[in-house]
Amino acid sequence: MDGLAPDNIITDQDVAMAQSIKRKFPATIHRCCRWHIMKKAQEKLGPVLARNPDLVKDFNECIDFSFTPDEFERKWAALQLKYEGLMHGHFEKLYEDRATWVPCYLKFRFFPFLQSTQRSEGFNVVLKRYVNPHKSILNFVKQYEKIQTYS
Repeated sequence: MDGLAPDNIITDQDVAMAQSIKRKFPATIHRCCRWHIMKKAQEKLGPVLARNPDLVKDFNECIDFSFTPDEFERKWAALQLKYEGLMHGHFEKLYEDRATWVPCYLKFRFFPFLQSTQRSEGFNVVLKRYVNPHKSILNFVKQYEKIQTYS
């Protein structure tokens, strides 16, 4: 990259990765992949969310339609009051990391329509479906060409 650090990096929530990025690229904005965050939230909070469909709606409203950090803070506080007793555990971790994944905290930086590592993740899934790591490089190239034809 000609000695230049990237302006932005999107990764999953790996702590070691975040520390390395901060150390190596101190001026780079590190954003956590929203897809990974929501997937992990579903895994950790699935039973709570399944029993409280209004919580899902209100949670998404808070995340997606807070246009400033102050507005997010007010909406989050309202969520805690409305769903008293439910907003603990993984919700606390989500709140703690809010500046790395909630859109209103990142809108001052250019992330061209990306909130996740979705493009590379999606391609990896497709590639794994067609390519066997135990086959030859020639087989890989042929399978890759097939994928390109269908995409």
